[in-house]
Amino acid sequence: MNLDTGGPIVRSVERTDAHYLRAPMDALPDLFIEWNHEAPIETVWSPKTGIMHAPYEHWRTGDHRPGGFLLAAGPGILPRGNLGEIAIGDLGPAICALLGVQLDDVDGRPAPALAGT
Repeated sequence: MNLDTGGPIVRSVERTDAHYLRAPMDALPDLFIEWNHEAPIETVWSPKTGIMHAPYEHWRTGDHRPGGFLLAAGPGILPRGNLGEIAIGDLGPAICALLGVQLDDVDGRPAPALAGT
């Protein structure tokens, strides 16, 4: 329960296998959680955990936001550097370039900040 509003912090919980055919080695989570975004969630209570408080900084695990957030480390990637704006379609080609794999017939191109160039 959101102690600030008295309402729930979760709108729904869905089992992944209700929506996707699972495979033993897939990287999907077991559950999808839809957060209740009607108000910020800073202080919650449950009978099992008691009261928990943390400042809401407009991001929760599982939230998807325009602009996204990427952490990257590897050869040619500057530590603590700003990678700039990278198109999602350029991530695969950049990872492949780092691994020395040439991709043919793809829409993206290696992002310079991730390709060590």
